[in-house]
Amino acid sequence: MKKHVSLHYYSVKEGKEEEFIATWKLLNDMYFRYGGSLSSRIHRQLSNYYEYILWPDRNTYLRAKSALPAAALALRARLRACCKKVDESLEMEVLEDLDNQDLLKKAKS
Repeated sequence: MKKHVSLHYYSVKEGKEEEFIATWKLLNDMYFRYGGSLSSRIHRQLSNYYEYILWPDRNTYLRAKSALPAAALALRARLRACCKKVDESLEMEVLEDLDNQDLLKKAKS
């Protein structure tokens, strides 16, 4: 099975940046521990944040939300309350993953 990614966009309200990031970390910890995500990254351009979550496959991604504890619903609501706009609609299959960290580890061995 191919790895899968979900890409999310958040336009964060002024003054809510720290709360957004703190909540994002807590929520992504739950996705990792309970939902099966492999990793997540957040990127920023001014007040726009872009999230990238890597999943082992699409089925894991589709089941992730239902695998989270009830506390995750409150975190999702808190995260969204920090935002003017949210788009969590983009997902796609990973075709190739050239991770230079893997190459560096092999070169050192």
